[in-house]
Amino acid sequence: MSSIIYLLLLLLLLPSADSWNLPFPRLSPTPKNLPPQTSLKVFAKKALATTTLIPLVLGFASPSFAGFEDYAKTSKMTADPICFITKCKAETTSLTPTSVKGLKCLGQCKGEQTCASQCFNKYTSPELESWLNCALERENCLPLPPSATENVPIKDLPPPMTGVDFKKMEGKWYKSYGKSDIYDMFPCQTNSFNVQIDNNQVSGLKADIRLRINDDTSGFYESSLTETLIPQSDNFLKVQGKMYGLTFNEKWSILYVDDDIAVVDYIGETLQGPYTGGFIYTRDKDSKTVAEKVEKIVDFKEYKKIDNTCPSEVKGRGGIVREKGDVGGGEWKDLIFGEGGIGDWVRPGWRGEYD
Repeated sequence: MSSIIYLLLLLLLLPSADSWNLPFPRLSPTPKNLPPQTSLKVFAKKALATTTLIPLVLGFASPSFAGFEDYAKTSKMTADPICFITKCKAETTSLTPTSVKGLKCLGQCKGEQTCASQCFNKYTSPELESWLNCALERENCLPLPPSATENVPIKDLPPPMTGVDFKKMEGKWYKSYGKSDIYDMFPCQTNSFNVQIDNNQVSGLKADIRLRINDDTSGFYESSLTETLIPQSDNFLKVQGKMYGLTFNEKWSILYVDDDIAVVDYIGETLQGPYTGGFIYTRDKDSKTVAEKVEKIVDFKEYKKIDNTCPSEVKGRGGIVREKGDVGGGEWKDLIFGEGGIGDWVRPGWRGEYD
């Protein structure tokens, strides 16, 4: 079936693709409802939300924008559809039903960040991540103009605690409290840090992150990622990670750390724009002394408890296995030619929506 998909894509990749917009997000909780399908004429004015994307073929000087979401409100861009089947042929023809459904889900989000990240959470798979990494980051099939992020505003972080000792971050932590509903509240979160020492100084940290993504109906998905953290001269941490095949960058301030608790504020940048959050680590998933330890450092009322009970079942179901196999039956026709389908990624407007 992958050869059929490949031939269909070839048929779609006729003249040049129409202009369209296409960002993506980092992470967010699973949604209750996804927005209904909308016409590509509307979709092209906004679209998805994440870390690396889309080109410009504009004959005039572009102003500065606060990230891709701001850029996409008024500016159009052009995809390079041939790139999908020349530089990313293997990744495109390897898409499974789950990963193609993920692309179609993204195509219905109209640029809304939470919706797009929900699509990643529900449909992410190695095949989808490989395609996103190739098309959007490695081969730059959808390059973003520099003007879209050359003036991204970032708020100031509070300074790290005086004499912060990064070695105290070594080992396993539970992310027990979070600020951001979009980025910080995944259940069953563990972060395991490996501190790297060079000339008796902490030169970096590696974080192995594991979490769950609860399905909007029942069950849950297990997910993981890694982050690299580099101490800066001002004791902030420069953080880089990869999620869904795409890179994100953050800056952390450790407001407090001891043997049992760590408090972190962060800011992040993606091409979609800046984001902020904060969380509290504990060694014990059921720590009872968090509030009294941090109330003089932060406003504890800003934080919400993260569910780290890690039940074996959610709504009567356990871990969910991603769908595998080729796109088959009548399904592939809709996934290729349907609104928001892969045809709309590689040849936006091919049905005449912009005529």
